[in-house]
Amino acid sequence: MTDWRSLDWWSLAGPTRFLDRAVAALLGAEARVVGLSLPGRRPDGLLDALACHVEGATASATLRIDASSGLRGRSPTTVMAMSVGEGITGVRSVAELLDAPRLAGRVILLDGIPQEEWFSWAYVLRQMRSERVRRARMMPPSLAVVFPPGISPHDARAAVDTDLRWSGQVSRLDTQMFVEAVLGWPDDSLASRAAVSVVTEMVGWDPSMARSLAGLAIEKQIDPRATMAALPDVLGGQRPCWENGMVDRWDGAPWVHTAALASAKLHESISLRAWRGQVRAVFPFLDQVRNAFASKYEARLRSHMPYTKNYNGRTDTYHDPWKLELYDLNALVKADLPAKEAALLDACIRVRRCMAHYEPAAGGIIRMVSDLWEEIGHGFPDGCAAWEWPRCGQKLVIMVGPTCAGKSRWARRRYAEEEIVEADAIRKSLNGSLDMAGDQSPVFERVRREVLARLSVGRTVVVDSTNLKREDRLANALLAPSDIPVEYVVVDRPLEEKVGMAGWRADKPGLIELHAKLFESGLPDILGGDGLPNVRVLDHRVNKGAPPLRAASGPPQ
Repeated sequence: MTDWRSLDWWSLAGPTRFLDRAVAALLGAEARVVGLSLPGRRPDGLLDALACHVEGATASATLRIDASSGLRGRSPTTVMAMSVGEGITGVRSVAELLDAPRLAGRVILLDGIPQEEWFSWAYVLRQMRSERVRRARMMPPSLAVVFPPGISPHDARAAVDTDLRWSGQVSRLDTQMFVEAVLGWPDDSLASRAAVSVVTEMVGWDPSMARSLAGLAIEKQIDPRATMAALPDVLGGQRPCWENGMVDRWDGAPWVHTAALASAKLHESISLRAWRGQVRAVFPFLDQVRNAFASKYEARLRSHMPYTKNYNGRTDTYHDPWKLELYDLNALVKADLPAKEAALLDACIRVRRCMAHYEPAAGGIIRMVSDLWEEIGHGFPDGCAAWEWPRCGQKLVIMVGPTCAGKSRWARRRYAEEEIVEADAIRKSLNGSLDMAGDQSPVFERVRREVLARLSVGRTVVVDSTNLKREDRLANALLAPSDIPVEYVVVDRPLEEKVGMAGWRADKPGLIELHAKLFESGLPDILGGDGLPNVRVLDHRVNKGAPPLRAASGPPQ
């Protein structure tokens, strides 16, 4: 099993694929001379990783030869013999070198050949190839040679059996996995995801840059423009190219190293990379927040439908609250939002405005949005309502009727006490009495939590409250997904009977009459199930002076 905590660059799929090809070429049916075309800024540790790969396949140590000190009047054969410990006098030719006991079955990694000495080395390499063909060898050594810079491809390849070029070996997925590793496998908060995405975009195919960016504060990882602008000049007046290690293929296109962009003062290009990195993480999150607010406040938003807005002389009309943008949601619900929800929505709008204009957002504001969501996000519905609920025949029953209409009596006669969530009982538990002035939202938030808790474990639940306003009915009815049936039980009786049963409500003059008027004015929507497809209406009014019942369509009961 892979230990992801110890993941390094050479464990990734792309770099490993290159190493596998090199080992296959070196250890094929016939031992070979393999050329390695590497850029000037080669990936850190490439030859070390190749040596480990070879040793893992052969159970034998590789031989490393550093030719950077030059020939100094000696032949390449002598330099190799000295490097592997053979006496100078004992090895006079390529054939004797290949026969040396210490080289049997070994792999030699040759690096550092000076450009001006390449043709001397190329002559010996060609001799090694022909000698191996001319004389059968039981276990001849194979050789991986790094081409010096500035050699034409034709001259380089003429000296070897096969040539492997390091170009386009690293995918975006490789880079992202490595970035996550060097950042310590961060959590899945927005800030962490944005940091990983932006650093990946800045790093491209260069693992050393990932390591340098890992030491920054997370806000600077999310927006590293200032850090990039302060990088030292890596071009020295040169043009970026593959040979000097400043351009390679990555993510399907030629990709210029971010440090080269900084040296060339191409700050807009760096800014665009930061924007691309942010967009990958932030845009899906903004849509998540948009859907979360639409879901939590759907009832309130539906009460504003259709919603019309004018934009640059164009008029758009919305009938579905799920299609509203963040700005529209804010306009419709901001006045009633808790402070932290209002701050979250406002900050998301600011981030969205930057994203829409190809501008990266400041790292601090994305960090703030992330922290707010981590703190309050659990209070929003998830993206797939009730996905974890069992479906065992439960239903949601919503009592609808004015005060003193007999709703509680009707419910208690037909349902067990533990199935009923009574708003008055919750009001009394919170306030000490039924006469609770001011904001009633704590009562109904508690009601809805109780409803969700019971439906979520497969139990039928009855909501015992007036539900006279369409917004309140929708807030309750939409707690159930569309495949769980909802019943509106409509209860009322003559006004004089309600007045006679007023109790503590008699101390509130006009309350019963006001409820009666609200109930009558809302009857068309009530009897139509508020247009929801899974609502069935049961009309138990004593006096049915309203228009004939028009029950909403719903699933079979």
